[in-house]
Amino acid sequence: RRVLLWQMAAAPLLWILVGAVGGFLGLLGGRLVAAGEAVFEALKGLSLEVTPNQKFYTISKNLFNPTVNARNWTLKIYGLVENPLQLSLESLKAMPSHEEYVTFICISNEIGGNLIGNAKWKGVRVKDLLEGARVKAAAHKVIFRAHDGYSTGVPLERCLGPQTFLAYEMNGQELPEDHGFPLRVVIPGYYGMKQPKWLTEIEVVEHDYKGYWEQRGWADEAVVKTMSR
Repeated sequence: RRVLLWQMAAAPLLWILVGAVGGFLGLLGGRLVAAGEAVFEALKGLSLEVTPNQKFYTISKNLFNPTVNARNWTLKIYGLVENPLQLSLESLKAMPSHEEYVTFICISNEIGGNLIGNAKWKGVRVKDLLEGARVKAAAHKVIFRAHDGYSTGVPLERCLGPQTFLAYEMNGQELPEDHGFPLRVVIPGYYGMKQPKWLTEIEVVEHDYKGYWEQRGWADEAVVKTMSR
């Protein structure tokens, strides 16, 4: 009987102890995360893990970048598809979203250069859009066309991957104009030249395609080599 009474009395104390330990560990973990973030800010010359929008590099072929009116803007998906689509920005935002931290690097970035940045992007997977358009069996490549006349081609299988998406947000904010408002391509592992800004069209084709920079001698695959800032 004494043992039973002791167990009844000890049980609540045990749960209180477990709760206290859990709370302490949670507090400790939060402080460690904050301390880690403080290290990035305190060490001179060390870049932040997430690049602020206003400090994120921009590269453009244009003398003056386009300004796109989102109310009149649509994304067209056509070519070797059974169900061509024309989607507004609001309809894209209504679809299931995908968020991911992705590092962008310019193919012309030098070792230690600043043409590199990391941001949290949010948008819709290209895979979902192409499935809705019902791509035909003969399809080989996907051409992304932009409002400023820029274009590039990406293999279909890469576009059907789960990490290839179209972003309408950057670091929790509406995509800035200089970064392609209202929509830009995001393909982790590719240089920035394969991820057009100010996207307006997606064309699915059966042939190979060389885009703006590829026609000028830059690599068609444009797979990122290991680099840091």
